[in-house]
Amino acid sequence: MAKKTSKKKADTKPAAKKPAAKKKEQESAAAPAAGDANDHYNHGLRLMGSIERPLRSGQLSPADRKVADDAEKSLNTALEIAPNHGRAMIMLGMLYRFTGRFKEAVPHLESAMDLPRDGDDWTKAVDTLAGVHMQTKNHRKAVALLEDAIKDHPADEYLVHKLAACHYELKKPKDAIRVLEDGLRASPANALLTQALLEIQQATGQAQQIPRPALPPDQAALMKKAEALGQEMQRKIEAIMNGAGSAQEKADGIAKAQEEFQTAVTKLYGGA
Repeated sequence: MAKKTSKKKADTKPAAKKPAAKKKEQESAAAPAAGDANDHYNHGLRLMGSIERPLRSGQLSPADRKVADDAEKSLNTALEIAPNHGRAMIMLGMLYRFTGRFKEAVPHLESAMDLPRDGDDWTKAVDTLAGVHMQTKNHRKAVALLEDAIKDHPADEYLVHKLAACHYELKKPKDAIRVLEDGLRASPANALLTQALLEIQQATGQAQQIPRPALPPDQAALMKKAEALGQEMQRKIEAIMNGAGSAQEKADGIAKAQEEFQTAVTKLYGGA
């Protein structure tokens, strides 16, 4: 007698979602119901933070885009409740910048310029707006914005670095070097500015052609040592780039070289 065969029912359960995607959906769904502007701002901020890396790199997955859309809604709601919410303006401007919506970013960031000039929020607004101008090839407008900002914030490495980059893009390497040297007088142990100065000098061959303003002997000696450290870091990076290894291994090696440089410069100038 033939054996009865039973057909196994097909599994109709949906595939389990990956933890990261599930977490993002939960965060998006947790939008505040109350009419408090800060609640909506903080919710939008958390959502942006949850996708910070892909947002900054412009590599948003479909799940990331849903989170970005929800962050935009929360930040817009915050501004509907409190039109002068400066931080919501900045974060919405940043969100638009990172998603390539530059025209929408500008008015929010320009509105945030009404914040107190001595605060971190104001410099963040300037930095982001300058970044928008640079990405849209409006370097002269960025220069005007940054030069004005640096009057009050001469040691802000990001503003100084962006201003130097704008001058370089405008084929004004002497101005770029001047800006970086001024920034290093205000912040002598700054690794970002030291590296940028060395790169521009090496690229243009102007290290010896452009006289530097006189520095106190002790500071000049420290600057010379910092330059030597920067050159050593550059050699390490070139060796890593020309050597064997995967892209990730090279990226890790470069990050380590830069970290070692920062530690050495900080120690040189008496930092912790």
